[in-house]
Amino acid sequence: MGSSQTLTSDMLEIGQSDGQLRLTSYYNFKILRQTQAGQTQMVQTTGAERLGFVMPSSGDLAAVDAPYSVDASMPGSVVNLGKPGTTGGKITLEGSVLGHDAVNLYAGTNPTGDKDVTLGDLGIIETRSGNIALNPGGPSVFRGKLIARGDNADIIINASKSIEVRGSLIANRDIVLRAGTNVVAGETSVYTRSSSSFQSEGNDGRIVIAGLNNVRIDSPIGTVSPNLALIDIIAERGTLTVDANAGRIQSAGQISLRGLNVQIDGPITSTRNTPSTTDYEIDVLTTGLLGVGGTITAAGSVQMKAAGDLTLRNATITSSGTSQRMRFESLGSIYMGNITPTMANIGTPMAVILEADKQIELIAGQTLQSGVDSEVYTRATESRLLLQGKAILWGGLAMAGADYSYANGAATRTWTGKDSVLEVRADTSARLGGGKRLDNGSLVAAGANLWSSGMVRIRAGSDSAGIGVSLASPSSIIADARFDSTNSPATTPAWTGTPDSLIDIFAEGQVQLSGAVEARDAGADISIVSGSLVLIDSLVSAADQLSVRGGTHSSGQGIVQTPVVRNNSGAVVSGGVLDTQTGGKITLRSVDSMLLRGLVGQVVSSAARTGIVDAEASAGDITVTGLIDARAGVSLIGRQVNLLPGSHAFANNSGSDTYLRGRESILVAGEGPQQLEAMVKGDLLAHLAAPTITITGIVEATGANGRVLLNAGEQLRVNGRVKAMATGGKIVMQSGVDQTLSRATLESQGLPGGGGAPTSVLDGGFLQILEQGLILSDTDVVMRSGGDVMLQADAAVKGEKTILVPQIAVRNETVNVVVGSVQVDAGTILVPRITYVTTTSIEQIGEARVKVGSQFATMDVTLEQVGYYNPNAKEDRRFVEYLVEGIDYKNADVVWTNANNVERGTATAASVTSDYKNVSAYKSFENLDDNQRQAVLNFTGYMPLYQFKWGNAVLNKTYN
Repeated sequence: MGSSQTLTSDMLEIGQSDGQLRLTSYYNFKILRQTQAGQTQMVQTTGAERLGFVMPSSGDLAAVDAPYSVDASMPGSVVNLGKPGTTGGKITLEGSVLGHDAVNLYAGTNPTGDKDVTLGDLGIIETRSGNIALNPGGPSVFRGKLIARGDNADIIINASKSIEVRGSLIANRDIVLRAGTNVVAGETSVYTRSSSSFQSEGNDGRIVIAGLNNVRIDSPIGTVSPNLALIDIIAERGTLTVDANAGRIQSAGQISLRGLNVQIDGPITSTRNTPSTTDYEIDVLTTGLLGVGGTITAAGSVQMKAAGDLTLRNATITSSGTSQRMRFESLGSIYMGNITPTMANIGTPMAVILEADKQIELIAGQTLQSGVDSEVYTRATESRLLLQGKAILWGGLAMAGADYSYANGAATRTWTGKDSVLEVRADTSARLGGGKRLDNGSLVAAGANLWSSGMVRIRAGSDSAGIGVSLASPSSIIADARFDSTNSPATTPAWTGTPDSLIDIFAEGQVQLSGAVEARDAGADISIVSGSLVLIDSLVSAADQLSVRGGTHSSGQGIVQTPVVRNNSGAVVSGGVLDTQTGGKITLRSVDSMLLRGLVGQVVSSAARTGIVDAEASAGDITVTGLIDARAGVSLIGRQVNLLPGSHAFANNSGSDTYLRGRESILVAGEGPQQLEAMVKGDLLAHLAAPTITITGIVEATGANGRVLLNAGEQLRVNGRVKAMATGGKIVMQSGVDQTLSRATLESQGLPGGGGAPTSVLDGGFLQILEQGLILSDTDVVMRSGGDVMLQADAAVKGEKTILVPQIAVRNETVNVVVGSVQVDAGTILVPRITYVTTTSIEQIGEARVKVGSQFATMDVTLEQVGYYNPNAKEDRRFVEYLVEGIDYKNADVVWTNANNVERGTATAASVTSDYKNVSAYKSFENLDDNQRQAVLNFTGYMPLYQFKWGNAVLNKTYN
């Protein structure tokens, strides 16, 4: 407006049509009703009618779209290009073709190879009320538009070679692409380019893309078709790829992706959500490998199933629907995230996030392996999260009962579902823990985390190294039915009315715990069972009941607890700690020996928290080099019970007791290099019973009326200190005691107030007080033996000294660290595509009547002779079924030399007598041969009469 421009013929072409000017351009243009002269003055357009243009009553005269190159727009009209089943050539369309009912393209084949179909950038194939059916015999490229309108109109392309879509496909109902005849490795059967679009305008339509070989989706599918019923994409013998570049699948209907191999890198969005709990709104199935990346967002359930390996990298897969679920299954292995962190992939987005409402299952026929950058969430109450494989190598985060959200560049995790279950099943071993690369390239440990609002259940066998379950530092297993503000992440307010949480670990092989294991809510329990060795190298804490059961191992140990190690600042960096909340119970059982070198029960603010510690090795020893602390009682039972320097077993609360029983011996050791002597303490009772008891450390009853009870079967040797110094304290030392007597019997029989065995049952024995041995009691000291008693203590013993017992508190802290990154779908960015096409303009210069086709009829015809007819005979004899000699003719009158007819030409016949009595020479009509019968017909004028019958009549039309 307000400017001038010189137009060239490339921009605006002037031609003629029916004696009028015609303006043509590849650009949209119009004749304005008013034009601007200068800056303000509007000038009315005049004289347009003299050029043949009729201006509208108001507004401008806009150019219209060019007419169709082939226009069959009348109802019933069909356009066929090529003929099915015959030799044909290549079809190229740069113009527009309109067929009202249908457009069919058949590009055939010939001996020189396949023939293809090319729809150019300006090409348009359109129907008004019917299908578009294309059957190209070779590679086909569609750049323009295919438009199939009318109720239930479909676009159907069946290509014997390949299909490449660069333009737009618009149908009222279905869009179906099928390509490929022969399996060719590396060949792409269907390729949808980023410039292409697929639109189903009606309801319940389908987009079906099937290729025999590879199928590559690099365009949006379903994004402009809100009412689709199905998107079904198949690469039967090749790889189906959804490209990250422009590939995008979106639908409110079912989405089904299948192939020999499938690689998904582009986003998939499904808004379909059925109430069924058995179907999957997104269903991906392969008979080979399956790789998944990008963002997959579903309102319903998701299934991904592969016969080969399934790899999830740089993927976010979420299901928002209530009670919906996900299932990832592979007959091979499942790999998630960065499982092999290297210098080369530092900063490469490889993280995986999976979230569903009710259930997520990860099931591998071989190995299930995740990097530390993998996270899995189920958020509903009573939801379930399953990790299953022949072997499990898990380095990521799994949270049953929690929601994940990402907004404003930050991720948040919130507990949303009570009483959920996190289950781990491994045929061989479940190894939990992983590593990550720092920016400087160093590889550091980064923990795996299994957290649940209800139960964590782990079941494992044993691998070739004998491992069943391994939890590496700084990993954690946490169950909490409360998740209040004291926890991280937290729920506010705290949940109430939930069942107690539970951590249940069972393995045929070793259970090695170097990460934290916690059951936090009041009443929460932990059960750890191994058919082999249980190694405790971390904090294992249950609010109520903590049970650890070991089996047998080549080392002879069933349970091993590592010593607590502190750094220079005094912080605990490693070591085995078994603990409960106030009043809980720790139960330790093993077939082989126990080696307790860490903490069993913790002391907080000078008070033990655990109520009872109960340990028994049914066929092995119990060796303690660490600290055992309980409020109400300690019980240690084994073949040998050894408390070595630096160890203690304390029951500190009023009325508490400590009980040590050895089937062979008990040792309470003295001082070691830079180590205190071993100590055994109980408030009301400190009871030791074994065939041989050796005390070079300290055994003490600390409470009022407390007792120290030492029951030896063969030898009792004291070279340390035995004390009961509180008011009413008493010491009973016996040798020769029957070791088959129960604890209750030993603690109740004999002396006033209990605590001894009758003298009559003491059999042999040897009681010794040696060297620095010291016996101190507020009241009685009773020494009895069925054999000898030897007092050989030094005349001067060391005085009492104050022993400072270390108090070590270990707790688990959650620290957020960056372990990986994942790309987020940013949507679709439209990029203009400009294509220059050389075209030929064809102008109409006249009209002529031409033949456009032909027609003919075909039918199945049957002629059946029914008699003979002679129009010149008497009326009652004009039609006869057969002629009678003597009535219709006489043999003597027939001209036998005239047997001519059209088929035979000139012919004669043998004469026949009229004497019917001459049996050998006489013949009636039915006995005559063909020539003789023809001679009779020629003579009489009769002709054969046939009945005409027909069926299957078809009118064949051809339009050229």
